[in-house]
Amino acid sequence: MDDENKKNDHHQTKRMPTRNGSAYSRGGQGPDDLASTRKIMAHPEKGAAKPPKKPIWRTNTSVVLVTTVFVGILAAVFIFAVVFNHMSNSETVEPSEPNGGHTTEAMPPDPTPTPNVDEEPIAGAVSTIGLVQSINPADNRLDIYVFEDSEIRSFYAANSTIMRNKFGGVANFSAFCVGDVVEIAHIDGAETMETVRISARVDTLNDRNNVIVEPDGQTLLVGGRRFNYSPHTIVRYHGIDADITDIHPVDVVNIDIFGNKAVFVDIQQGSGTIIIPSNDIIRQGAAEIGAATFTLVPGEEISVRVAEGEQSVTIRGANIEPFTQILNINRNGTSYVDFDDLQRLSGELTVVTEDPYVTITIDGSIIPANQAVGLYYGTYMLEVTRDGYDAYHREITMNLPEKEIAVTLESIISTRAITITTTPPGAWVFVGGDFVGTSPTIAYLDLGQHGLTLVMPGYLEASPYIMVEAYTTGFDFVLTPAPYIEE
Repeated sequence: MDDENKKNDHHQTKRMPTRNGSAYSRGGQGPDDLASTRKIMAHPEKGAAKPPKKPIWRTNTSVVLVTTVFVGILAAVFIFAVVFNHMSNSETVEPSEPNGGHTTEAMPPDPTPTPNVDEEPIAGAVSTIGLVQSINPADNRLDIYVFEDSEIRSFYAANSTIMRNKFGGVANFSAFCVGDVVEIAHIDGAETMETVRISARVDTLNDRNNVIVEPDGQTLLVGGRRFNYSPHTIVRYHGIDADITDIHPVDVVNIDIFGNKAVFVDIQQGSGTIIIPSNDIIRQGAAEIGAATFTLVPGEEISVRVAEGEQSVTIRGANIEPFTQILNINRNGTSYVDFDDLQRLSGELTVVTEDPYVTITIDGSIIPANQAVGLYYGTYMLEVTRDGYDAYHREITMNLPEKEIAVTLESIISTRAITITTTPPGAWVFVGGDFVGTSPTIAYLDLGQHGLTLVMPGYLEASPYIMVEAYTTGFDFVLTPAPYIEE
């Protein structure tokens, strides 16, 4: 019994895993173990053997792969945390711009100095706020227009001066620009700056037009709001000093505001003037500039303010070919529309009449009957006349390549009532030798020439000739006294 138990214990021990291998591995087997293994393999029903495990090198590779991925994820998380923390704690220095690096910021209601958050207040220091007028890097000098007393003062930066940009970050002297609003802490009466920073309480109004300059009150009207300016307000056009009174509502500007003060004006786009000269040729004319249309009135000049750059002007009219000119507009300059290339439209007018004795005129100039006459498109006054006939008067419009007008005059009464007066009155009036009455008198005469005889005692006899026309109404004569003859 004991021997049998020992034999079973021996086989169970051989099947148990060990540190150096397992009951099914080659490592650590002796002769007896190998025999027992072979017996179990040959008769599995007797040994309840487990299936063989995977090779250990495969297991180790999986572990290494999982470990590598896990360590990689941890490293990425760590790097992200370090970068985020660095960005959060880093100080932002704003780059210097030609206009002072001004950006749009919400303007606090109280334009009083804000102390730097990371330095202690300086004992005995006072605060000065002003607008940078000029910069001298040679001696680190800022010339400031001080808002409080409206004076220009100079301040100097020393090696110990703490300089900050508008975000509170550390800056150097080159960060300051003309047009910046700066807050300076300095000992009262001293010119050396203890601290200086670009004010963060500047609001920028970008891309504004319809800005009205009111020189009398030195104010700018911007969208219903008024801001004060002064002779020390910085005004620039493409980096060049400009006059604030030259700003036109068509201009596009950026304006830096501090409190109710306009401290910096940057003209982004200027404007100029287009002049359309007066013209008596164009009929029913119009000028198109961009989306705007202007009516051309004969004899009147038109002035239009437009943005600088190329502008297209199109001129139209009832009597011209439409034409377009491209004008290059300079800021505050003047460009004129040139009518030298104007092409007038024209047609041919024929006045038809069967009367060869009529006189035909166009705007007072005689033209022949029954012949085509060239006329520019437009409006004209046509007149056809002949003695003894009612005249023809008509305003015509030439707007076709060919136009024909037929005219027939109607005859009028051949006898006219002619009033004959003399000075002095009382003369006997004879027409063609026939007595017609004592002046003043009325004689009914045919159209044409007639001979008169005027007789009055004490005056010389007069024998004038008169021409009676369709519109003649009368004649007046002055008699000459007869010379005195002594008897």
